[in-house]
Amino acid sequence: MGGSTTGYRGKEFALLSKGHARFARHAGILHQRAGVLAYLISNDCAV
Repeated sequence: MGGSTTGYRGKEFALLSKGHARFARHAGILHQRAGVLAYLISNDCAV
């Protein structure tokens, strides 16, 4: 349970954070679109 596990964990973490950054960017775009959609829908309901 020495350096090999931490090395593996480090690689795993690097992959995860890289994937998370990509996911966060993607989710941000989706969130923006959802926000615009919600805005349009709420404006429709208000009118």
